[in-house]
Amino acid sequence: MCDLPGLDLRVLYAVESFPHLTQTYIHTEIEAMRRFGVHVEVWSSKQPLIPYATDIPVHNGTFEKAIESVKPHLVHTHWTHMVKRFRDVVAQAGLPLTVRGHHPYDFSQKVNDELQSDPVVQGVYMYSRYENKLPIKYTKVLPIDACYDPVLYHSDNVKDPKLVVRVAPARTVKELDFFIRVAARCPDHRFVLAAGTTIELTCPDELLEYNKKLGEPVELFIDISYEEVSKLIQKAGIYLYTVKPSEEYSMPISVSEALGAGCYVINRASEGAQLHLAGAGVMYESEDDAVRLIKETLNWEESQWSQEKNKALERAQSLTSSVVLRPMLNDWLNIAEIHSGFVRKDRTTHLLINRAKRLVVVLGAHRSGTSTITRGLKVMGVDLGTNLIPALDHNNEKGFWEDAELNAFNHQMLLAIGSDWDGLAPINLNDVDVLYNKGYFIGAVGLLHRKLENASVFGFKDPRMARLLPFWQRVFAHCQFNISYVLAIRHPLSVVNSLARRDGLSATYSYLLWLGHVITSLSGTNGANRVLVDYDCLMQSPELEIKRIAQGLKFEIDPEQLEEYQYEFIDKNLRHTCYDLNALLIDDMCPQIVREVYAILLDVVYSKTSLTDLELQTNIAKWSEELGRLRTILVLVDEFKQSLAEHEADVARLSQSLAEREADVDRLSQSLELLYSSTSWLITKPLRYIKNAISGAD
Repeated sequence: MCDLPGLDLRVLYAVESFPHLTQTYIHTEIEAMRRFGVHVEVWSSKQPLIPYATDIPVHNGTFEKAIESVKPHLVHTHWTHMVKRFRDVVAQAGLPLTVRGHHPYDFSQKVNDELQSDPVVQGVYMYSRYENKLPIKYTKVLPIDACYDPVLYHSDNVKDPKLVVRVAPARTVKELDFFIRVAARCPDHRFVLAAGTTIELTCPDELLEYNKKLGEPVELFIDISYEEVSKLIQKAGIYLYTVKPSEEYSMPISVSEALGAGCYVINRASEGAQLHLAGAGVMYESEDDAVRLIKETLNWEESQWSQEKNKALERAQSLTSSVVLRPMLNDWLNIAEIHSGFVRKDRTTHLLINRAKRLVVVLGAHRSGTSTITRGLKVMGVDLGTNLIPALDHNNEKGFWEDAELNAFNHQMLLAIGSDWDGLAPINLNDVDVLYNKGYFIGAVGLLHRKLENASVFGFKDPRMARLLPFWQRVFAHCQFNISYVLAIRHPLSVVNSLARRDGLSATYSYLLWLGHVITSLSGTNGANRVLVDYDCLMQSPELEIKRIAQGLKFEIDPEQLEEYQYEFIDKNLRHTCYDLNALLIDDMCPQIVREVYAILLDVVYSKTSLTDLELQTNIAKWSEELGRLRTILVLVDEFKQSLAEHEADVARLSQSLAEREADVDRLSQSLELLYSSTSWLITKPLRYIKNAISGAD
């Protein structure tokens, strides 16, 4: 299914061996691009060692004939060493070339200097951790991490907590013998290894022999299909990633796949692994560590498994191929338009104007009850999608009701303009232009069309939407959907307390964060169909507030859904605080404008005035102007906060380094103490005395 209807972008992959079973990264990338709507064909320089069935056209003749046959808009390859092999042919054909790296040597300064100066190469895609290490900023470099196929790996699976899996090409650097040794020491678990044949032809035979020698503790599968591999990982409770300590950790796709399937990932310790896992899973230093970590899970309660699964899935949100590869697609579109005369139908003509489609957007500050309000939209028949961020204990126990792909997309956009969810400075037109020029406009349009493809009414929320509303307004205007808004507010002091508990933010900072989200939501939706909802009122009278929302949005209510929402979903125990307006008056940390905004909005909630009231419109314009005047100061605050975070990270790294040095000193001291107290040292003491005496006489 095409993600961008009518895209018509034609790309020729030029690779060494295709379709080769162990090249999962190429397979995953191609499948994602085809879903985006890209027409892909492949030229393979040689026959694959272990082929698999594919419906992708593969060319095995000369590269020149492949180009002539496919008539691509651009040529794409994997591994930087492939560039020199056929870049001249690409140049003669007048086509741009892009390359995606995987191994650390792909990301050296020398390699990137060469690629940057090569006029044929127009795009270089590398792992973000390596891009960050480059000494200079290369204009052709785009960070693209190792992603997984969400069609094959997802969270709606029943796990076997005793199943431990490893998937890898049968290469010695993957240390698969380590996996077998660990299995032999964990008899209460079932270990399964899916290995793929590589040019190291004897490796599978050696594995079989080694496994037999240790009593066959591992079930070995050689060269099984992607579908069979995914079933194993989907079922596994634990994924044990093995690699030789001397091997540079890049960003293994199998770990991304395991995270996407909600596995508890146990990874050999390294800086790269720590960045890749980003808080999910654990790391081991030795075989004993790995065995201990696996055996510990035998005593886990269901809640512990659920917690680890949630960590994995939360990390996996930003590693799906649909999220990770979209910037690469946008880059391809830009390159093809500039260099190949490609007509970008995705920008305008391919998007059908369909005002019958309805989009409901929930706007509000973080911790303002947007999740509860969004869940209430289901009562009105609003489709929230199936790709939702899972609930988290001690955060959103009832669920976020937030589309994971939209959330990840917004997160990426904020990072693209040097911001984050907790930035105070409102984005301006320059930021919107930056996002547009980086291709996010194309991605956002395609994303919304896909969400509404099978739904007449789609609703979503993400607190980041309020900050990014100036950008999204352009997207909404282009899509021509019927847009409605639900503006969520909550007592500012409740938000302040909640952000303090969850994120450690100060009261003043949180008040300003609340203020920015609320004012942007109000000013950005002026003239649109919108309803204002107070979280405390919803918790107190859910039926009344849901009916008020439905009336404002012109939706019908499902009585059964309302009953379920009111009596099963709503849990008043989750509302930890409830304040009246006077609480703001006595709080010295609360800015006066926050008191003013909240008090006036409460009048709207209690129907004393309306969002269309002329006086309120005047106030909103005034508040927006005041926020605009504060922008310069808020930018400085954001920059200071970022600098402080970087400083704290440096301090943490320094503290860790000092702790390691102290540990080394302690180990050396202990070794010396053992030496001085040893029998051999005591026995040889007279000999040392005689030697020193002779030396002194000399």
